Amino acid sequence: MDVGGDGFSSPETDLSRHLKNFFTWVAVRIVLAQLRELGSWETHAELHHFAETHSLKDGDSFINQLMTEHQELALRVLKVRELYPKEEFEWGKCKKLVVDDMREANLRIMREYLYKTSLLPSASKPTDTNDPS
Repeated sequence: MDVGGDGFSSPETDLSRHLKNFFTWVAVRIVLAQLRELGSWETHAELHHFAETHSLKDGDSFINQLMTEHQELALRVLKVRELYPKEEFEWGKCKKLVVDDMREANLRIMREYLYKTSLLPSASKPTDTNDPS
């Protein structure tokens, strides 16, 4: 399906950027969990504080800033960010969830629209014909 080439990047390219930022966030969560499991409370607190005080909207910028303050943590986050989508993330499951969610949302929106546009102004919600009352 052609989405137009008017100087815009492809949807896949745009999503790739968003996913990189998302996987940075996931990597931080994974590293925090690993540090907690290892009992590395001081290092855990450092990363937790850093993540709370620095924006994760731009994953590369976040890691660059982390690199200047906590190089070892930054390297660990970089490695997890690289490995997680390659080895752990369930791409097929994600696609199915997106497709199913989109279909359900589209049906709900159309159902709501049809309901709104098919009622007379004085009509109320239809009653259940199986209701004995």
